Amino acid sequence: MQLGRCPCCHHRIDLQAIVQDEASSQLLALLAKQPRDVSVPLIQYLGLFRPAKQDLSNTRALKLAKEVLELSGPLSAALERTVDNIQKQRAAQSKGQPLANHNYLKQVLETLGSPVKQTGYQKPPGEVKGEQHKAAEMKKDIPADAKSVLASCGVKRLQEKKS
Repeated sequence: MQLGRCPCCHHRIDLQAIVQDEASSQLLALLAKQPRDVSVPLIQYLGLFRPAKQDLSNTRALKLAKEVLELSGPLSAALERTVDNIQKQRAAQSKGQPLANHNYLKQVLETLGSPVKQTGYQKPPGEVKGEQHKAAEMKKDIPADAKSVLASCGVKRLQEKKS
């Protein structure tokens, strides 16, 4: 099923291909579970790990995303600040190396006044905007994988990958 075209490269996006790759499916489901204020900067943050001449594998992206979501503190603000700072540093340099670990993000979390623990996403203090909306959204059943997402959108049958 062709979803459309990528707004950046205009390549066709095939949902069936995404669903058939287990790591892609799990990554899509993981991102769908997150509030928008976390998922958008998280995707941008994952892009900082991408090597210059190749794509970041879906398996590595999934592993990195899970590690980030285990951190505690004002994750949304820390991700945004990390992405902004790293992009500014890379713009000032001719070559920027991909990130290798989460140490910079952990430092940003600490400067925001939150000791880094492995406990999961915590809402930043004072974040109230849309709290009732978020609470209602969190009560909805969230599919565990991309196949469930497609089924809920009305896609009845997916072609299995032929061996």
